[in-house]
Amino acid sequence: MANFGRSILNNALLTPAKTRRWMKPLTFTSNMYLSVGAPWEIYRVQSTTSTRITDYYTKGGDIGVYSTLLALIPDYDVGFTIFTADGSAANVAALLSNMVADTFGVALEKAAKMQAVGKFAGSYAAANGTNSSVVISASSDTFGLTVQRWTSEGSDMFANIALTQGISSTSSLQVEVRLVPTGLQEVDEATGMTSVAFRAVFGFQGTPSGNVFDLNCATWTTVDALAYAGLSIDQFIFQVDGDGKVMGLSLPALKAELLSSL
Repeated sequence: MANFGRSILNNALLTPAKTRRWMKPLTFTSNMYLSVGAPWEIYRVQSTTSTRITDYYTKGGDIGVYSTLLALIPDYDVGFTIFTADGSAANVAALLSNMVADTFGVALEKAAKMQAVGKFAGSYAAANGTNSSVVISASSDTFGLTVQRWTSEGSDMFANIALTQGISSTSSLQVEVRLVPTGLQEVDEATGMTSVAFRAVFGFQGTPSGNVFDLNCATWTTVDALAYAGLSIDQFIFQVDGDGKVMGLSLPALKAELLSSL
C-alpha cells in the first residue's frame, strides 16, 4: 500500500493531469472539514501554527477486527498507511492516524518552509542597470514565501498594486504579496536549466468584517487580475540549474530578468 501511495504521488499510475483531476472532492458532507471523492475521504486540517489548511486524501476500510487507512498529503508529497488488528471497542486505526497527523503535521510544515526559504528566498536584481529588484523571504507568522520588496525600473510595485485597487498611500491597508507554487515547470534541454513557475497572490492586510461574503480572504480570485502587455503581473518564474540552485528570476510581464545574489 505504501508503494501504491507513492505511485499516486509520483504520477506513475496516471498522467499528472489525470491524477490532479482524480484527487478532488466530488461532494461535501455535513462536516465542514470532510468531503468525499472517488474513493477519497478528504479531511481538511488547519495548522496549529498558522492559518494554513492541508488536505488529507484518505481511504479507510474495516472488516471484523481489522482496520486500515491509506493517507496521502499532496501538498507535501508524503503519506502514511495504518494497518491494525484489534478486538477492542477502540478504533485503533483512527487513534494511530490522529497521532501521526498531530506529530508530523507541524513538522512537515516547518520542513517545507525551510526547504522553500533555503532554495528561493534571497535578493534578485537586474544586471543591466534598470533598478529592478525583488527581495523574497519568509516570516514566522505567515506561511509560504513573502515578497518583501519589489521594484521595477525604480517604481515601487507595492504602491502600484495598491493604486490599482483604489488604495491611497494614506490608507491603513497594507499590500501583502505571497508566492504560491503552481506545480508547473519546464526543462530547457539545451542549457539544462529548469523554469519553475510561481504565482504572486496579492492581499491587503486589514480587519476582516466577519461577514459571510467577506472578500478579505478571497485573494485566490486575484490571480491573473493584473496584466501588462497581455501578460500576468503575478507570474514569477525561477531559473534553476541542474544542481537545484536558483540562478535567477524572470518577470515576463515586466520584461525583467533578475539574477540571484545567493
